[in-house]
Amino acid sequence: MMEDIKDVKFVEMKDSKFLRPYRVVYKQDGVEKIWDCIRAHNSVSILIFNITRVRLGHLGQALRLRQARGPSAAARTDLKLSIEEREGILKENIYLNYFRVCAEKNIEIKSGVGWEDVDGKVGVTLELCAGIVDKDLSLEDTAVAEVLEECGYEIQVENLEKVSSYPSSVGSCGDLQTLFYAEVSDNQKVSQGGGLQAEGELINVREMSIDEVKEYVSTDCVNSPTGFLYAVSWFMLNKLSKYN
Repeated sequence: MMEDIKDVKFVEMKDSKFLRPYRVVYKQDGVEKIWDCIRAHNSVSILIFNITRVRLGHLGQALRLRQARGPSAAARTDLKLSIEEREGILKENIYLNYFRVCAEKNIEIKSGVGWEDVDGKVGVTLELCAGIVDKDLSLEDTAVAEVLEECGYEIQVENLEKVSSYPSSVGSCGDLQTLFYAEVSDNQKVSQGGGLQAEGELINVREMSIDEVKEYVSTDCVNSPTGFLYAVSWFMLNKLSKYN
């Protein structure tokens, strides 16, 4: 079950296949500066729109993916700490957001600190179909593979329209994400998608109408990355009039 997240704890990260911390030292206008960074893979994301369902005034279905993301859960979950664990952090309250307080007070996150019960909803994000570029494939071929693996649609490179490339995070990574747009039809659906279980992926494919997307991005807290919001804005400006 997507939102059944338990037995979470912080542990030391060793030999990650995806992230590497490093430090940049440089001069800006004669002033020496440092910047701590994380090396990450470039990636692709795909905004998918099903044109088969444009009928009876209904503006088609845009596909979104629901995934459990550890950072979202850790950064937004309050944790009950023992007296020893909270010593020197926040003595007046045993319930606190450990991740956030450690960041604000520049305190090292202790390995082994964790909690059993988590509100799984805060860790489940709504995202575009996406994937990192870690194989010897072009951006387009990577996008085609991700659409099939995650959403179950078999498309060709010719179905892709490149939108733009942009940094997914300017403050920590600087890696580039390339956004594509793809229109699909029901007869291109060859599987349920859901990602590759062998890679530990657990993805729920969610189709949303235009009205549902508008309502979602207007909520007080949008549990989605900024690239998602950019893609929605681009669609509204460049594609929506085509179906009105």
